[in-house]
Amino acid sequence: MYMEEFSIDSSVHSRIIGSRGRNVVKIMDMFKVFIRFPRPSDPDPDLVVIQGAEDDVLDAKDHLLNLEEEYLRIKNLNKFLINLK
Repeated sequence: MYMEEFSIDSSVHSRIIGSRGRNVVKIMDMFKVFIRFPRPSDPDPDLVVIQGAEDDVLDAKDHLLNLEEEYLRIKNLNKFLINLK
């Protein structure tokens, strides 16, 4: 069992998790890993933990970081477009 801890901007956690956890369950099934997002009471609101076989964990981590980048890009684009109005 391998574990990886890393940061993902907490502002995109809900988009990654999805409604009722549907998105994150699909990701966990796809990569055969367990993913834990922080609770509101946790000291680091950005800390995500993935557990599973090492290759699966690293692949899932890459996938989550790519999703984070995409969601942050969309978020920043939306802010930019709002400021143009």
